[in-house]
Amino acid sequence: LVQPKFIFFIKYEFWYHYLNEAQSLNIPTFLIAAIFRKEQLFFKPYGKIFRKMLQKFKHIFVQNKASIHLLQQINIQQVTDSGDTRFDSVQEIRMQVVPIPLIEKFKLATPLLVIGSSWPEDIAVLLPYINQTENKIKFIIAPHEINEHAINALQQKIWKPIIRFSGAASVAIQNFEVLIIDNIGMLAALYQYADFAYVGGAFKQGLHNILEPATFGMPIFFGNKKYDSFPEACDLIEQGCAFAITDAEHFQKKFSEIYENLSIQKAIAQKTAHYVACNTGATEKIMAHLKIVV
Repeated sequence: LVQPKFIFFIKYEFWYHYLNEAQSLNIPTFLIAAIFRKEQLFFKPYGKIFRKMLQKFKHIFVQNKASIHLLQQINIQQVTDSGDTRFDSVQEIRMQVVPIPLIEKFKLATPLLVIGSSWPEDIAVLLPYINQTENKIKFIIAPHEINEHAINALQQKIWKPIIRFSGAASVAIQNFEVLIIDNIGMLAALYQYADFAYVGGAFKQGLHNILEPATFGMPIFFGNKKYDSFPEACDLIEQGCAFAITDAEHFQKKFSEIYENLSIQKAIAQKTAHYVACNTGATEKIMAHLKIVV
């Protein structure tokens, strides 16, 4: 009905019948920002039907050379290492971010830890520090689940002066130490004010986006469970810019080490922002290559 000239799939989207139909209609299909690991079905002895899907793409743009090596082992040759387009997306957010006056008023000149996409498992690790620290620091918590029950439960666990964003306009927000974001869509812009970030999800179903805080440059913390399938998390850990946290005691120790040493904090912030900047350009590479292969 639509009769597209080209079809693009992103990262992990593999649909056999869709690809088969496109091939039968001679519509070129492309896979963008893909990443492959040896445990995937494509590389299993019983993965023939999955390998057939890869053969149907006119071209595959992958995030790293390891993916190219894996694909070449199963005779998939129409591959280019273009990098990850998410780096371009977060850099664009950084360039286009607009001030949020209420957050500026809340932060003032105080160090700020933004806790993004947090689950209860993440809060359990952070709570002792939030409640007990005597350091000069404020906290913004953006829960992954925005509902009244979850936010009420969170508020009851925090001992310090706490306010929701929805009720902050009518109070002296600078007098509060903890701000809960009870809406959707603000998180990426909030990181412009952060000095530190904790990104949730690794204790749950998988780490959420750490590139959003990374582009603004800061130390980043997350759980030590489900993060190793995200190359950027592994890269930043290797570079000493991100830290996989095991429990509350580990977080307090590691966070305090960085908080109390401003020179280390600044060095990490610069390295983190530099990492994102050095990995941008995937979109441009893909568009340039498409002009050749199309």
